[in-house]
Amino acid sequence: MPVVTYEREFPYPRDSSGNPFPILPVQIEVAGDAIETHAYLDSGAEYSLFSAAFARVLGLDLQGGARRTYSLANRQRLDATVREVRLTHPDLGSFSLQLGFSDETVRNLLGRDFFNLIQIGFREQYSTFYITPRP
Repeated sequence: MPVVTYEREFPYPRDSSGNPFPILPVQIEVAGDAIETHAYLDSGAEYSLFSAAFARVLGLDLQGGARRTYSLANRQRLDATVREVRLTHPDLGSFSLQLGFSDETVRNLLGRDFFNLIQIGFREQYSTFYITPRP
């Protein structure tokens, strides 16, 4: 049986409704400008998705460029503009990520594209997640 070890342990913080969720505080940086926020770690999301409000604060153009369609759990579709950003966490370091930005999203999500850059484990029973900042 393989043994997996992790460098960092994080308790689930509580969301705005008081429920514990795997949420990671991050900083989004573009061309020297940065903004701090948080994102839900979502193993069901193929790609990461953030509110377009963050892109606007960082001066990103959302009219042109690559587009990506997200399929939601309720079978609806959501369109986003994709931009290259630097995502940073004080304990995990920095990661380059193609982040989708949309006005239609309710939560910031870090999906499997982010998970591909790290090693991650969840212990739901203990409301804890674990990360090593390399796959």
